[in-house]
Amino acid sequence: MKFPTLFDMTGRVSCVTGAASGLGLAIAEVLAAAGSHVMMVDLDAAALETESARLRTEGLSVDAIVLDVAQLDGFEAALDDVVARYGRLDAVFANAGISAGPGFALSETGRIEHLQREKWEQVLTINLTAATWAIKAAAKHMCAQGSGRIVVTASIGGIRAEPFVGYAQCGPTSGDRTGSAQRAGECHCARTVPDEHRRRAVASGT
Repeated sequence: MKFPTLFDMTGRVSCVTGAASGLGLAIAEVLAAAGSHVMMVDLDAAALETESARLRTEGLSVDAIVLDVAQLDGFEAALDDVVARYGRLDAVFANAGISAGPGFALSETGRIEHLQREKWEQVLTINLTAATWAIKAAAKHMCAQGSGRIVVTASIGGIRAEPFVGYAQCGPTSGDRTGSAQRAGECHCARTVPDEHRRRAVASGT
């Protein structure tokens, strides 16, 4: 079954963060296949260029923007540029996130007494502050046009604390991209956005 049979995004404009790989790439590809123009945002320039070029060779409409979502003003400016260029913003997926590392049930480093402030602040900035700022930046345009959808990628770890989920110990070899406190913040941030903004939090792992 082709995507437009399920939902039609023809003429719509979307933005996906963390779009160079994994869930973000899958979201961007589905949106583009359904007819949306997609702004793909990621910090990994090489992967972003490879995947966006692949989608364009398949006839899909995408732009690639190399950007660290922790640069809050930079991301907001990027959305402003998209609206100025295309005249609308219909969907924003705040998907970018970094690993919080294993919890205490899996690793000694996951115990609370080993929590490092630098790692905590790094995960907090990417997984909560940047996601909240994406909501804020998107809502500005969606309120003005009277429509739009905002989706935040959260985690089951934000709904129910698990000993397998780290506090904020992140690293390149970690298999877990959640942090219980930060992901809970994402879930509650999405819940407290007024209903007219049509926001949702998707808890991966459920």
